[in-house]
Amino acid sequence: MQGQLTDRFIGGRTAWSSTVTIQGQAISARFWYDGQNVNNAKEDAAEVALKHLGTSSSPSSGKGW
Repeated sequence: MQGQLTDRFIGGRTAWSSTVTIQGQAISARFWYDGQNVNNAKEDAAEVALKHLGTSSSPSSGKGW
């Protein structure tokens, strides 16, 4: 798993988002966050990835772990 922060200048301020890469698939946070809340961007990307992994239909993923 690998994480990356991205910044963007929006409306005179810098906004932050995050992307995690798991098994070669990049999964992005849903929202952009103010610099004071950059950890929320990381948590958002992790939550999206966790939900994605939970709905994965690969044969190697076990349910009930």
